[in-house]
Amino acid sequence: MQFPQTDPITGESNWSKAEAIARAIYLDWQHPESDRLLDLTLTKYLGKSETSPTRGQLPTFVDIEEKRTFLIKEIWADYTAYHLVGKKSTTCQAYEKFGNKLKEWGDKPINRETARLIRQKFIEQNTQSAKSTIAALRRAVDWAIAEEKFTGANPFVNIAQEIIVKKRVDKITDLPFEYVAFEDKEVQLILKKFKIKFPQYHNFFRFKFLTGCRTGEARALTWEDVKFDVGVIFFNKTFSGKTLSQGTKGQRGRSRQFPLTEKLSTWLLSLQKQANSHLIFPNTRGNYLDDGILSKAWGQLPKPDRKTGVVAELAMQGELKYLPPYNTRHTFINYCIEQGIDTMTIAAWCGNSDRVIESVYKSRSRHVDLSKLPQW
Repeated sequence: MQFPQTDPITGESNWSKAEAIARAIYLDWQHPESDRLLDLTLTKYLGKSETSPTRGQLPTFVDIEEKRTFLIKEIWADYTAYHLVGKKSTTCQAYEKFGNKLKEWGDKPINRETARLIRQKFIEQNTQSAKSTIAALRRAVDWAIAEEKFTGANPFVNIAQEIIVKKRVDKITDLPFEYVAFEDKEVQLILKKFKIKFPQYHNFFRFKFLTGCRTGEARALTWEDVKFDVGVIFFNKTFSGKTLSQGTKGQRGRSRQFPLTEKLSTWLLSLQKQANSHLIFPNTRGNYLDDGILSKAWGQLPKPDRKTGVVAELAMQGELKYLPPYNTRHTFINYCIEQGIDTMTIAAWCGNSDRVIESVYKSRSRHVDLSKLPQW
């Protein structure tokens, strides 16, 4: 049986209509909520015709692509199902947070009015989380357009650029963070205070200062990762608080090497003699350290029902300016730069690009003192 390539009445191509119908049916069939979206009667796709079609004529129907309304939750579900395949757990957790921030508008259609509502709220929040969320939503719609799941312009373009993230401020002084690194005397003061107040966390933070590693990398480090015979530490995994992931940030499945100096080797060997866990820095039960507890030990606003953290207390006493725990990494990198170590070497040690080190760290150290390496 041969099917006419053109409508005998209008002269329009039947094939373009048939392809549009087939595409709409296929998209609904492939959707995670296909039970709700797929119309087995085909009325949704063919529309209602006032007159029965003649032989060889497809029913007259309103363009499916124009009438199909896509909700934010539909495109988001499709995009994340596609995009997160094989991604690290930390990336999946980040997108889960983005999705939670978008739930308020999940049942809203993707159009300029919805974009206006989200834009208004996110600009008021002016947080990095809001900026990252709207950027992810834009990528989701861009992907949907490329996959021909959505037609029309992306209404979320350029909104992320409009969100000016407010400066992080010191929880103690309410002043913006001006520096990214502690000074040598401040590091020694912090470690001395940890030894007195929270001795169980002293070694953990000392190691972070000495290597510039990330918190998750230090929490995941095992004795098998330290090769005393060849003088190398392998950073090859990270613990996010929920899951252990192989590889480090931005390097899924890959590892990096850090030089094991004589002083660092001697210190770690002394810790190994007392070890009762495969982890180098375990909690009292031999399991992974809790990130929340580490943050409290470092410094939280004082309350009657809990102790004040080490760095917060020192900041309140005027001994130093408060910086968050991640700045142990900034401190190490800045000290390496001050000692004239080339940025490519530092990048290899810390898992950054030399471009990032040049632009972010080098220009922001407080002052250059090349007289000595820090003895922490």
